[in-house]
Amino acid sequence: MRRWRILSRRSRHRRSTRARTLGLLASIGIEKGKPFQPDVRMKATLTGAAAVANAMARSILFANRDKNFYLDPGSYWEVGFLGGSSEFGAR
Repeated sequence: MRRWRILSRRSRHRRSTRARTLGLLASIGIEKGKPFQPDVRMKATLTGAAAVANAMARSILFANRDKNFYLDPGSYWEVGFLGGSSEFGAR
């Protein structure tokens, strides 16, 4: 739950947070000007989501099958951000 509380604190102080992001955060109870107080059900959901995200990130990082992930064919050097951007948005 610590990570979710940090996200809640940071989102309250950022001015440039996009409306779409604010909507996603609001769906899990993180809203500007309101304390983040998830109930038992939401805590379980968020804890499970964090565990799944952790497993997905590790799986993708350590066993990536995307050929574009590597700098050169046959190389083990990896690109920093697949897609060329740290924002992970569609171009």
